[in-house]
Amino acid sequence: MLWFCVRRLAASVPVLFAVSLVTFSLVYLVPGDPVKTLVGERASPETIANLRRELGLDLPLHERYLSWLSRVLSGDLGRSWVTGRPVAESIAARFPVTLRLALTAFAVSTVVGVGLGVHSAMRHGGVADHVIRVALLLAGSVPVFVMATVAMYTFGVKWRLLPVSGIGDGGWRHFILPGAVLGLYLSIHQARM
Repeated sequence: MLWFCVRRLAASVPVLFAVSLVTFSLVYLVPGDPVKTLVGERASPETIANLRRELGLDLPLHERYLSWLSRVLSGDLGRSWVTGRPVAESIAARFPVTLRLALTAFAVSTVVGVGLGVHSAMRHGGVADHVIRVALLLAGSVPVFVMATVAMYTFGVKWRLLPVSGIGDGGWRHFILPGAVLGLYLSIHQARM
């Protein structure tokens, strides 16, 4: 078992390296100039050159990649080009909200997915089993963004039961709708297992 884990970890290193290389390169292959986007089209050539040098965009792509990789491996995710704040700080500020949403989705998916799965398994081959399996197949065919749009319209706009945007004062009411949609979508796959 230990060797299996070691082999899997060793095999993931080249994959992670390739993914980081492709992701890093895609940022620079997108049409447009990030410096001109930041300073505007009317900025002077000196301003553009100074910002390009400050951001390290005057270096060759492979040097930028190696510099970025060494910083990321040491825990420095860099600064946002838009806000100028450290990226790690921005992620940390939003992490509690993300965690609450994930916990809500996990709770919903566990209760619904395990409940439907157990109910279906206890009546294997029966009418309830077939109805649950067909319903799961149909629900699994609907993209999550369609499910979310329908839920937002129904519960937020039409019936005005739940808020459809923002996190408000941080109360759980704002997490019910997105957490339920994500949880229901995940529960489809859990119940089928």
